[in-house]
Amino acid sequence: MLNQLTSENYQKGFLLDDEWMAGVSEDSGQFAAFVMNHATGEYVGYQNFSDLNMALSSINAIARTWRFEASSECGGCEEGGGCGKGACKQSCQTTGTCELES
Repeated sequence: MLNQLTSENYQKGFLLDDEWMAGVSEDSGQFAAFVMNHATGEYVGYQNFSDLNMALSSINAIARTWRFEASSECGGCEEGGGCGKGACKQSCQTTGTCELES
């Protein structure tokens, strides 16, 4: 599904809506489920799990109008100052980085 994180897609992107982004990251056998306000960068929630499915379930249980956003589709700055494909702000000329649209 495009509005949930799965064991196949959680490393390739995150869930996003108009206010929040949510994801699961792995570090040393632990899985951190997180939700952030993408406008401010503040954490709404963060919890470590020893089991991937528990971490994914905790994110998928949040009732929001999520859409899956592939992190690799934003791309990087290209020659000429534009961003790569995907839902990116055209910010290379001002900041030197590409960011997801908010």
